[in-house]
Amino acid sequence: MKINSAYIGVILILLFSIPSYTQTSNKAISYLNMINEQYEDIRKEMWNYIKTVAHSEDISQIEKKRITLLQTVGKSINNVSNMQPFNNDSSLRDSVVSFLKLNFNVLNEDFAKIINMKEIAEQSYDQMETYLLAQELANKKLGIASAKLDKQYKAFADKYKITLTDNKDSISIKLNRSREALKYYNNIYLIFFEAYKQEKHLLERLEEDNLNAIEPNLTALKNISEEGIDKLEEINHFKGDNSLNAACKKLLNFYIDETKKIPIISDFIKVKKEYNKMASIIESRNKDSLTDKEVNNYNEAAKAYNKKVNKFNKTRDKINNERKIYMNIWNNSVDTFLSQHIPKK
Repeated sequence: MKINSAYIGVILILLFSIPSYTQTSNKAISYLNMINEQYEDIRKEMWNYIKTVAHSEDISQIEKKRITLLQTVGKSINNVSNMQPFNNDSSLRDSVVSFLKLNFNVLNEDFAKIINMKEIAEQSYDQMETYLLAQELANKKLGIASAKLDKQYKAFADKYKITLTDNKDSISIKLNRSREALKYYNNIYLIFFEAYKQEKHLLERLEEDNLNAIEPNLTALKNISEEGIDKLEEINHFKGDNSLNAACKKLLNFYIDETKKIPIISDFIKVKKEYNKMASIIESRNKDSLTDKEVNNYNEAAKAYNKKVNKFNKTRDKINNERKIYMNIWNNSVDTFLSQHIPKK
């Protein structure tokens, strides 16, 4: 199963195309360029980090990229901190330092905790939801800080008559697209994961022949899958790509169809239990001591068992084969989606 669920926060970096103005403006432009130079390595390492998270399930590899990114941010903090104020005004420099420090703390503390949560998150839907929420909250911190820094840049630019424009270089474009793609993916992934875990609970109860627990788990799977399809109907395509949504919907429809076939398996479990009970009596007693009623009960149980077993095997095999098909469709759609919208290079 595809467990690829990290929604990674992108450092929102402000870079500019700067025209020439007066001598004062040129000095201000040079000052901005000195700050912008500190972002270049950060953006490269951030891109390496995001690519790794999107395409690798190796936690140690992800952690290595996070540490490298941390070191790069830390170096930039030192470099900007050592810059002189511009015209005795340190407001922009100090704002940039504060922003970078927040990014460092989020990467060092929030995302370290998030990485540690990953394996635990896979144990239940509630834990997975908490895991993704923790990532969302960490990203909100960065978004709020970025908005505040943006105001400082604009104030500096207005004061020195500098025109700021959005940066359109390839890494910035890839970072923004990747952030959007991961957010879209996680929204659908959570729908998938809830149904997947519920089916797993149902299969475990079937394996245990736990008739009392099968019915409520069956009802839960049906309800979760139907609700999931309704949620998917409200999610638009991602830049014209609806493949992830469609693959998830196919899997949920399989789960719904599966709930209609499970009663055949439940019925067989009842028959099997009765047969095993009668067989146990026959095997534990001397043949001469068996009553006609006991022998008849055993024969009836064996007859019912033999009648049901073929239908049970066919139903079980059909469900297992279809599950494999639709899980492969889902996993392949995830790989294709991430490769297309978060390229590995």
